[in-house]
Amino acid sequence: MTHSLPTSLGKQFKQWLYQPILAYVLETPSTGWAIAGASAVHLALSAAGLPSWECPILKVTGVPCPVVVYRGG
Repeated sequence: MTHSLPTSLGKQFKQWLYQPILAYVLETPSTGWAIAGASAVHLALSAAGLPSWECPILKVTGVPCPVVVYRGG
């Protein structure tokens, strides 16, 4: 027995699944600049060894984030 989604639900799911994620960032420069600025601050704090955003990968899986691996920690 094969289970499949109704046609309309399947189309809605496909539209949601294939929705461009970064399109909004590209359409609104202020959002792109905000994300770029936050990324730069995070990278600068991490490179300086200061506390910044805690690694969600480490918290969830116990696997160190790339910045920690790079430092040898």
